[in-house]
Amino acid sequence: MAYQTHSFLGANTPHGFVSLFDELYDPYKDHNLHIIKGGPGCGKSTLMKKIAATAEAHGFDTERVHCSSDPSSLDAVAVPALSLFVCDGTAPHVVEPRFPGACENIINLGAYWDEKKLHDTADEIRKYTLECALYHRRSVRFLAAAGALRLSSLQFLAPQVLEEKLNGYALRFCKRMLPNKKCAPGKTTRRFLSAVTPQGEVFFADTVAAAATEILLLDDPFSPAAGMLLQRIAARALAHGYDVTLALDPLDPHGDPLGLLLPEGAVALFRKTPQTAALPAARTLHMERFLHSDAVRGHKQKLLFQQKLQRALVDESIEMLQKAKETHDKLERIYIEAMDFARMQRETDALVARIFNEQLSKTG
Repeated sequence: MAYQTHSFLGANTPHGFVSLFDELYDPYKDHNLHIIKGGPGCGKSTLMKKIAATAEAHGFDTERVHCSSDPSSLDAVAVPALSLFVCDGTAPHVVEPRFPGACENIINLGAYWDEKKLHDTADEIRKYTLECALYHRRSVRFLAAAGALRLSSLQFLAPQVLEEKLNGYALRFCKRMLPNKKCAPGKTTRRFLSAVTPQGEVFFADTVAAAATEILLLDDPFSPAAGMLLQRIAARALAHGYDVTLALDPLDPHGDPLGLLLPEGAVALFRKTPQTAALPAARTLHMERFLHSDAVRGHKQKLLFQQKLQRALVDESIEMLQKAKETHDKLERIYIEAMDFARMQRETDALVARIFNEQLSKTG
């Protein structure tokens, strides 16, 4: 039976929208990327869902990449066994061909819209586009404030981490769970498995649970010890030939990860949050053991206050994303009314059939 994984390749963060779309595929290998261009509501996500369903019907595993501004929509689909990749190449994650025709093809859904209808509603399109961008900027400001509060707590407790003890635990964990393979270094894959969205903070727990039989939660609400442990285990695993999937933290995408997956060892480690707490963890590691004994005592009320304020700021960011989604829906309705979906469906159905015929013939 075909297996689906779910992820985000872009996320709303304190630094604005952070995109990993350049990491979807490798143009220097025999990969085939189809970049979809078109406006909102033109059917990009519907086409990708069709491609994913077709691949799964043929028994191929897929990665469904969701849109952090609307998790019910897809931004990309990967079918690794066929070296087939499809993505939405429009803003805010613009993707352009690097080797046009050789590795990438463009699917232009703008060919199916009525230009006159869109021209006649140009003022509305400008209004809703600018309004949507304004809500996204406000959302980022709240996330930036939340991220700054979290960073303040981490920096305050960083000197209190018992690094030698932490390093010793990381070494013992890897010896127990990841025996040395003595081969070439492993490969790092970066994904967001969590994102701040109009639906709240979405976390793909099922993707983690399906990939790992051993899940360890790191209970560490204030200090950087959990992130440091994840980095050390990831570095050792890579050095000994294990592939690692880093699950980035949407509140700190350039810092320590939220978690990591070690697919070959069927192991996952994640910081405990209200979202990751739903994971079927084998056990929870309380990270206070890696701090000086009085590190949190005496500061707990202040740290809890900062945590509560951080939560309120994220909630405000989510509210702005909800307003952006409402505005984007108005924009979509304009484009939907200008689309010839009947012709588009006929021609994209033929395109999907051709893509799969070509890819299946390559696999024999």
